[in-house]
Amino acid sequence: MVINRQWKLKVKSVLILWTLLAAGSASLQAGNTFEIRKESQKELVIQIEGKAVGKYMFEHDASSKEIYHDTYKPFLHIIDPERGIKITKGPGGQFTHHRGIFLGWNRLTTSEGRFDLWHMNKGIQIHQAFTSKRLTPHDASFTSNIHWLISGEKIVMAELRKMTFSHDGRKNTIAVVDLTTRLTAKVNLELKGDPEHAGVQYRAANEINKKSTSYLFPEEKQNPRKDFDL
Repeated sequence: MVINRQWKLKVKSVLILWTLLAAGSASLQAGNTFEIRKESQKELVIQIEGKAVGKYMFEHDASSKEIYHDTYKPFLHIIDPERGIKITKGPGGQFTHHRGIFLGWNRLTTSEGRFDLWHMNKGIQIHQAFTSKRLTPHDASFTSNIHWLISGEKIVMAELRKMTFSHDGRKNTIAVVDLTTRLTAKVNLELKGDPEHAGVQYRAANEINKKSTSYLFPEEKQNPRKDFDL
């Protein structure tokens, strides 16, 4: 995966580009049919050749403390199309705030104080609407309009998060996911965080075998806990 995470920002607008190659036992090939299907008000399903490869979880529900916890930020699941199971993490388990492919900062500072929109202790991200959905013979994409709020439901940032699914034609590729997001500050703020608690992140399911799973970075011997450029 490729990601730029040099986070110490005092800006009105920032554009982030990120790419993930999700590999598994899939047998999908380039040139397959792409589909986007909305299931109720909870998730958007991305399919290649009729098989789900991703689910964008966008529900927000404050009807109970438990449901609120499970829906306090939108995120993307990667799906194994052969078995139909999620290979990314959702709510609960070890580190409940780790959820698929998501975006956040643990140190967002405004004139009202410092807020944690990573663990979501003093903030929340709420999907507002899909501003675009696009299908071509080569890819499928959608854009989610998201409000970032701090205590008191004050909007501090507006985000346009675009996710594009494509396929590179290799036998073991599930999908290639490109994420482009534009964050626009609604108040004066500063975003800070270390490499493990800032920007775009990918979190595999707790059940993934750590010994047989490897993460590939652009350069050898990179340390994801220390390096900002990955």
